[in-house]
Amino acid sequence: MPRLPVSLLLSARCRARAWLGLLLCSVLCVGRASADPLPRGEISGTVEHGGRGGRSMDYRAWIPPDVEPSMRVPMLVGLHGRSRHIDRYGFHFLEIGRHAPTGTPVIVLAPRIDWDAPWIETQRLLFLAMARIVEQYAVDESRVAILGFSMGASSALNLARHNPRRFSAVWAASGLFPDVAVQALKRRTARVLLSWSGTEGQCRRTVEVAREIDRGRGLARAVVFVGGRHEPHLDMFRDEALLRWFVGPPSELSGADSPGGG
Repeated sequence: MPRLPVSLLLSARCRARAWLGLLLCSVLCVGRASADPLPRGEISGTVEHGGRGGRSMDYRAWIPPDVEPSMRVPMLVGLHGRSRHIDRYGFHFLEIGRHAPTGTPVIVLAPRIDWDAPWIETQRLLFLAMARIVEQYAVDESRVAILGFSMGASSALNLARHNPRRFSAVWAASGLFPDVAVQALKRRTARVLLSWSGTEGQCRRTVEVAREIDRGRGLARAVVFVGGRHEPHLDMFRDEALLRWFVGPPSELSGADSPGGG
């Protein structure tokens, strides 16, 4: 049997190695492409601080399932009230994300707040939960809003007051509107949305406070429900014009220069 020239044998071996390399590369690429991506829709988790004996905070979040993973979207962080409102409205804020208008998708973070814990520790856990979502998903850090209902309303206003670089907007509903926070927000550029569901007098006062904060700047609004029950009325965020105004336009700011950056 005639022997093939050495040059032909070498070229055949090179071609075989090349084909083997391409095959291996294709297998690896397919494996990476088929790997499970980060979960979307409703997710849950827990953040901890202080190690053994420290504190923890459970949370749920809504991640829009129908947007490109690289598309940066606003994030809303909702604080529930206490007592009966914890079970009834603890994770109710996720409904904003589920029913957000198609043109304005939002990520929603709903932590379970322990109102009896020291607030400084609760705030630290809240920021840890926010940081986890920001690290895992494409959050537009220039559009992070804090929301609060009932007892959570005053906490949301004070968080916006003390963290102007972290929160670009605040919604406070049917709770205390601390004067110190109102006075601070009059000097800020954060969007402020106040809401009340109750007596005519309470609703009128809510509108007055919003006007006091706004002072003709177009940065504060009020939505009231005269005679309504003590509920958050999250359906208001299905109004695309209102939601777009609240989260604001995309910004070129990012990282430490954005409200979400600290």
